[in-house]
Amino acid sequence: MRVGRQRPPRRDVVALPTLSRYTWLTWLAIGGAYLLDRRVPALGPVDFAFPATMNAIQPAGTPMACLPDDPAAGRAGALVLPHGAALRRHLREVAGAHLDEVFKACRGLVGRGMPVLWAMATDQATAALWRVGRSSRGDTWAADAAIGVLPGVTPPFVGEGRFERASTGGGPVRRRQTCCRYLTMGGQACACCPRCAQGRPIRQPVRGSG
Repeated sequence: MRVGRQRPPRRDVVALPTLSRYTWLTWLAIGGAYLLDRRVPALGPVDFAFPATMNAIQPAGTPMACLPDDPAAGRAGALVLPHGAALRRHLREVAGAHLDEVFKACRGLVGRGMPVLWAMATDQATAALWRVGRSSRGDTWAADAAIGVLPGVTPPFVGEGRFERASTGGGPVRRRQTCCRYLTMGGQACACCPRCAQGRPIRQPVRGSG
């Protein structure tokens, strides 16, 4: 891949968008199962395939956590948690442990410190939950669900699931903390990128129901 003046991009310029995409897929697999089925599969890096098509694959028979009223609660190996807050905490722990291993392995390659990577992880978690939630139950529910999983002050994740609403009305608008640098490889900046925020109408924070 060549950009700009036909020069190969720097290694970190390519690595960061790739890691950002991997983080999104991690949350799509783990967080998607949580939103759709209220289950948290115990997926580590070795449980993922990451081919050129950028798909994440969940193997059959993965241990998972669930709530007491889930029909799967009686399965061998199921971790039954008492309530929704405990399951959300477990979701963050599973995804956090997965990404911590990947981030430590890739830190030198991407040229970014861990706080930046965890802020990116918060952005990508929000994006994945938003994608699944919008497809299943609509924009407002998706925003509330993402904020419920990432309400802020949930280390190692930095910040919260961030949504805003235009002062003139309308549905939630997702806002990122970080830039994935995809635009440095010849792409366009995302509409929710902080690089695009200046000059837009003032927006009000969206508060989720948790």
